[in-house]
Amino acid sequence: MWKEGDVVLTATISKAEGEQALQSNTVISSITVESNNGVHTIELDKKPLGIQSVDLSKNNQLAVHVRDHEGSRLIILSLSGGKQSVLNNLPNEVGFSEKIDSYNWSPDGKTLAFGMGSIGSSYIALYNTEDNTLSNLSDKDYRLITSVVWHKNGEGFDFLSKTDDDKNPVILYQYLLKEKLITKVTGTLSENEQKILTTKFLPKKIE
Repeated sequence: MWKEGDVVLTATISKAEGEQALQSNTVISSITVESNNGVHTIELDKKPLGIQSVDLSKNNQLAVHVRDHEGSRLIILSLSGGKQSVLNNLPNEVGFSEKIDSYNWSPDGKTLAFGMGSIGSSYIALYNTEDNTLSNLSDKDYRLITSVVWHKNGEGFDFLSKTDDDKNPVILYQYLLKEKLITKVTGTLSENEQKILTTKFLPKKIE
């Protein structure tokens, strides 16, 4: 169970069956969200193995990050209207997205910035809640986007990308909405700086 304000998410765990029994003993058989706007059930064609995190936007959009055997999915639920979208399935230039990395809501709650791609690759993207569209911000493969943090003014965000370089294992990038430009900020971040970004400003992990 997860709760924030009047919003309560309840996930039912059941015994895994069929092919999923080879991957895990249990699965999430149902997800129900209750709020002042009513009760909604999140419908998924394949039962996830767990829920990684849940995050509520300022304009009552709920992001639910579920874990699969390989990869993960991010479901957006509108608490006011009940509309659901699985970001992995939305049309985009990269093609099918096997997993969603780090994600974060903009201060006004209208936009979600996140990393998406397949195992071993990650592309930075934006999701617009008002028209239910996804846009890729770059064709560059960032390998693994571990953190996405919006600026307080909502005019852009920073994101961390892991590398294969032992000397510079993490690179900090910045994206500004008006300029539509990604720039490298620094390739050297201390473990403490990385910890602050991953624990203080990101959706809280459930598992």
